[in-house]
Amino acid sequence: MMEISIITGKVFTSKLGAGSPAAKRLYIKIFPGVFWYKPPRPKKAKTYGGELLIRYSSREWPEKKNGPLIGDEGLLNGISTLLLNLNLTNVSDISYAKNQHLLKETITISVGSALAKEMVDRGMVPLTELS
Repeated sequence: MMEISIITGKVFTSKLGAGSPAAKRLYIKIFPGVFWYKPPRPKKAKTYGGELLIRYSSREWPEKKNGPLIGDEGLLNGISTLLLNLNLTNVSDISYAKNQHLLKETITISVGSALAKEMVDRGMVPLTELS
């Protein structure tokens, strides 16, 4: 599933690490997950969607000590900034996925229709058509 990362960079969490007085800096890699397209139905628009998989190091963010990263707004803002560096415009169209993949040191991010369409149109991610 994770082959080539879209971008690698550093982000800052809004949560403090254990014993740290400041936000924690993490190096992450963003990988494409599954991106899909639903053809238009009568009276409904075509729909794009997808997911990004965010890899981080447990040495930089030990969950047992610092708690889970899911829900951290600083991390989500940092991911948006990294996507902005790729000249994407709909970077705020992301959120934490309700169903996380059970991959170690990985967070699943849901991508909204506008950003998913933009990434597909640029050829950054493969597309799966749903019926």
